Amino acid sequence: MNKRYLKFFVLGLSLPLSACGYALKEVYKGDAYNSPIFENNYYRVWDKGLKDVELVHEYKINKDTYFSSFDSEMFKAIDQEGSELTYEVDLANKEHPVETLYGQNRKLSKYSSTFSYGYISKLFDGQMFCNAHYQLARVQIDEQGFGRKFSKEGKGFDYFAINLKSSFDYTDTSNPAPNSILSEVDLTVNFYFKTSEGNRRFSVTMQDLKVPTNTGDGNRRKDYVFAGFDFSIINTDYLSRVYGMSISYKYNDITNSDGTAIDSTAKEKIEELDHSLMLYEVFMPNTTWR
Repeated sequence: MNKRYLKFFVLGLSLPLSACGYALKEVYKGDAYNSPIFENNYYRVWDKGLKDVELVHEYKINKDTYFSSFDSEMFKAIDQEGSELTYEVDLANKEHPVETLYGQNRKLSKYSSTFSYGYISKLFDGQMFCNAHYQLARVQIDEQGFGRKFSKEGKGFDYFAINLKSSFDYTDTSNPAPNSILSEVDLTVNFYFKTSEGNRRFSVTMQDLKVPTNTGDGNRRKDYVFAGFDFSIINTDYLSRVYGMSISYKYNDITNSDGTAIDSTAKEKIEELDHSLMLYEVFMPNTTWR
């Protein structure tokens, strides 16, 4: 058995995780969020207190400020060395060297082993694609998202990146969703940090992000979006003692894969279906966790 999925199997045996700093509610059955019923796979867990933390600044950024492709010049300028690594795995090459992969070089579990535990550890293990592992490879969220406290406090943030795609409920055979369309969303990431006056948070919203939707479950580059931003836009006072993160989104619109409008009647039927974002990996390279 692949070590990564062995980890989830072990968690399914209900071993206590509180010693690693995780809440007891993180103990879950092995089949949790791995259902053929689309609705049952939404991860909506918010750690206690995060929703009540005071917001000190909201950054709303557009496509001129965030990157939305591994090949973009903006991303290359932020991480020249990282952009020269390999984005997707060559599945046909069984001897593909792991050390050449971006995901394995920039995964959060590389910076702290505490990111190797809990349900959302799949966002920190360097596995950026579905590769036909479906729910086992991703965290599926609706617009309310999830909020997670970390086991340690972080500092030294260079940039944030996320690899994701989107999906309408493909299990509804009475109203099948079309393949390979685009969802336009506002993706919001909140970062929670400690100060002498109490806990605070700031949020960054990548507005009008175009996300491939109802695409294949392999590792084709065009089926995912790699997006993120440089932390240089953030007040440096906020970037120490970071102890948590939440991710949510607002659904705006859908279009054909080429950006053209979808027929209004067809669009109405599609939007009757449940919508989700499917998150595969989150990166915050070069951070220090204590």
